[in-house]
Amino acid sequence: MLDKHRSLRGTLTSKVKESLFTIFGENALPPINNNAPGVEISRWKATPNVQRCYENLFRPMTEDTVVSYMARILERVWPDSTTASQIQMAYAIGVCQVVLNPNNQHIRISKKVIKKRLQQNLISFATFCK
Repeated sequence: MLDKHRSLRGTLTSKVKESLFTIFGENALPPINNNAPGVEISRWKATPNVQRCYENLFRPMTEDTVVSYMARILERVWPDSTTASQIQMAYAIGVCQVVLNPNNQHIRISKKVIKKRLQQNLISFATFCK
């Protein structure tokens, strides 16, 4: 059962990362190898393009729309948004935050790395949905 859960989490993580890079596009968000060493990841996250993507994650994609990059990423992961639970969406948002956050060297998502971010996102959902 645990292996099945881990596999589903890995599949979701892969789908979220793929959507993240697709929505921002290769020009805005250059590719990075999941197995890159910490120094290379830090260098990648320090580039202006990656920093701009991190800053714009929750901002509207264009001036004439209210749809954010994050909303588009979630729409790409779950075309029918009613199929996603709050915990799944909080996890997906956490993956994007971890991958782009310049204050850490992680792009691989482990339980340790995602746990705090997931809790913060769930609290945000609870506050927002009141």
